[in-house]
Amino acid sequence: PTAAQVPLVRGTVAARLEFRVHNGLVTIPVRVNGSKELRMYLDTGMSAPVVLLFHKESIEELGLKAGPKVFVGGAGGESRKQATVAPGAAVEAGAIRLDKQPLVVMDDAREGSEWPIDGIIGKSLFDRYLTEIDYDRSAVTFYEPAGAEIDPDAAAIPVDLATGYPIIEGAVVLEGGARVP
Repeated sequence: PTAAQVPLVRGTVAARLEFRVHNGLVTIPVRVNGSKELRMYLDTGMSAPVVLLFHKESIEELGLKAGPKVFVGGAGGESRKQATVAPGAAVEAGAIRLDKQPLVVMDDAREGSEWPIDGIIGKSLFDRYLTEIDYDRSAVTFYEPAGAEIDPDAAAIPVDLATGYPIIEGAVVLEGGARVP
């Protein structure tokens, strides 16, 4: 096999999903409480282990119990918007099942929404599984961390998540050889 065909992670596969790219972002199929397939952005920058749904109609459609109101801030400093917390849903991504998953449902209606996608999922999966995203095959694979091995030839790039956003340190090498962090 070529280098592109060898997985970087070897171990027990929890789920392998085909993904699509929408507006430059990876989307995966997800089900909530046994629903029809929903499309969700797979977000490496989510700071909380919740699933965010974009449309208020989702509460009724998915049989969710509406809880308290909260305000949610968006990426890039967007203004905060009102949302409803819906505790305790069953969320499935392929063979992965997240029980008692908290959901946050935006109070925006689907009609006229700027979001053609159903929601966002991220930290809830990344906190539990090693994840390999293969853009050549349009596949994302989640591995059980116990017993998993990373290919020794793989390059490790530390990602700092302390701020809730993925930050990678790097440098640019200028023509004269100077490095700028």
